[in-house]
Amino acid sequence: DPAIAMDKRAITPRSLTAQLDSVRLSGSGEYMWNGQTASRFTAAGEDVSALAKLLELSEDSLAGSINVDGSVRGTVQSLDGRAELTARNLTAFDVPVGALKAGLQLNGDRVTIDATAPDLHAHVRGGVGIRAPFPFQADADLERTPLAPLVAAMPDRDAAIDGTISAGLRATGNGNRATEATATVDLRSLDLKVGDVPLALASPSRLSIAPGAVAVDSLRLRV
Repeated sequence: DPAIAMDKRAITPRSLTAQLDSVRLSGSGEYMWNGQTASRFTAAGEDVSALAKLLELSEDSLAGSINVDGSVRGTVQSLDGRAELTARNLTAFDVPVGALKAGLQLNGDRVTIDATAPDLHAHVRGGVGIRAPFPFQADADLERTPLAPLVAAMPDRDAAIDGTISAGLRATGNGNRATEATATVDLRSLDLKVGDVPLALASPSRLSIAPGAVAVDSLRLRV
């Protein structure tokens, strides 16, 4: 059978593939002349640094392998879709994330995300608009998350930092003005060692972050 079939009702790509460096894309579906579409797609890559180039990020900002399996239907003006993403040995902006599993759902002009990173003991839920100004909201929960991977990207550290953190994080803003985003961090526990000095959170605390300002509500540490 031909890879693409066409009749008076629709054009039907039965099997399309594309290669972006090490990332292989494939898809099939149907596009009807009345504007309706229904399709499935997969993507697999052993080196996601190719995606960094596509997103105009530095080549070393992403590393690891990914697999994506999804579907989409609707019209160009109003699409609905869902996808499952898994990643292995993922590193993002020098933070070793490790394994990652995420569910993504597209409803009109908004994508919602539900992701877990077991190696970081982290669970993230959120959403982002696919049109400017790309409004986003994200909630993350960390439960005894190891600090060493999170601080790995910090330059010019004078002392080694290790330990764990439990916290809830919420951030809101617009993607095209990310520096104007606001965030809150509700610290539940913090056990760390800075060099040879052990420190722990004495009681729960909240950090509020806004453009040009950081407010700390009763942060008390004990040695």
